[in-house]
Amino acid sequence: MRFNSISPQATSEVASKILDTLKPNSKATVLALSGDLGAGKTTLTKGFANALGILDIVNSPTFNILKKYSVPDNKLFKHLVHIDAYRLANSHDLISIGFSDLIRDPSNLIIIEWPERVVEILPPETLNIQINHIDIDTREIILRD
Repeated sequence: MRFNSISPQATSEVASKILDTLKPNSKATVLALSGDLGAGKTTLTKGFANALGILDIVNSPTFNILKKYSVPDNKLFKHLVHIDAYRLANSHDLISIGFSDLIRDPSNLIIIEWPERVVEILPPETLNIQINHIDIDTREIILRD
């Protein structure tokens, strides 16, 4: 699947469309967001949060590494877990902050920015999303299994 976005609002609409395609798993659902710095990974994550009805301010957890948000009244997910792996040295750093527990909970939607730093511990069902910076306004969002 491929989408073009010309604004944060359009990116939010793409997130909503992607969310509609997700199916329940026996473990957490993991979305891996790849793209250059400034491509729109956090903007897409904000779109997912908006589509899930999360009212909290969602921003990049670059220094916290992980932020967890409660999802109100959703049948599929109870939590959005936003991880920024940019500052992690390797996947062991992610395991040390509880990733194994988070991945076991099927009510978690886990979104990981910079997944290439922890790719070896991502489940095979991970939905890989590539965000390409086309120009100042346009982003190309590509879903890959």
